[in-house]
Amino acid sequence: MWYVAVKGKAYIVGAYEHPTRHAPDKSVAQLHAEVAKGALEDAGLSREDVDLSLIHI
Repeated sequence: MWYVAVKGKAYIVGAYEHPTRHAPDKSVAQLHAEVAKGALEDAGLSREDVDLSLIHI
């Protein structure tokens, strides 16, 4: 198992609520990707600005 020390280094910079409540044509991974993209856009950032992303399901 590996650990990442993020104390004082992790920040929530954007928020996004996916507009779809029922999406049988999309996988969970696809929905996560769309939400992450929306949160980055809300924060005015791009994928290149992210060093690490952790998702808890």
